[in-house]
Parts: sequence; structure tokens; C-alpha cells
Amino acid sequence: MTGGPCYEVRLGRKDGLVSQTSQVEGNSRANQTIDQMIAKFASKNFTIQEMVRSLGILAADSALIADPRTKPFVEKYAEDSNVFFDDFGKAMEKLSVYGVKTGHKGEVKEDVT
Repeated sequence: MTGGPCYEVRLGRKDGLVSQTSQVEGNSRANQTIDQMIAKFASKNFTIQEMVRSLGILAADSALIADPRTKPFVEKYAEDSNVFFDDFGKAMEKLSVYGVKTGHKGEVKEDVT
């Protein structure tokens, strides 16, 4: 509708029973260096390329163009939005299944729309 990328969102994912800011504070990228961001994504089995698709909204993310490991991806996506949209969709699909809860560890939220 807005001209952005399309990607599959799998239904039935279990989410946590409780949502608290204190549970996600360690995932903040606002003040991290490129090395710290790469390490954080790598610990979750994401590549540097997938990390560059997932970022781009914080001021600290401007460092992506300055680092030789991430700069080629930034330049590639700036040159070709179709490549960005395709890669972004793949990264979002991968992110959507990362850390999926199983058994009694979570619940499927009801669609009330």
C-alpha cells in the first residue's frame, strides 16, 4: 500500500505471556558500535548483510556507511530499491521466526481485527 517491500508473516507464532521493557533493554542499538551491533546480530545467527537490512532508522546506524564491512550493502541498497526490498523481506521473515516459543512457554495472541 505504501510502496515498501512485501514479505510473508507467519501466523500462529507464540509470544511471551508478559511484555516488559526490562526484558529487552539488552537489545538496544542506539549507542552501540558497529562491532557491538555485528556481534549482537551474529549471536542470533544473522549475517552482516541481514543486519544492514534490519537497521537504518537510528542516528547510530549512519555508521553503517563508514564501516568497510557494511558499506557495500548500504551502497547496494541505495542503488537498487528492488534488491533492498527483496533482501529486507527475507531478513524480516528470518527475524519473525527467531526465538519462537514452543510448548507452554508462550501464547498465540488472538486476532481481534
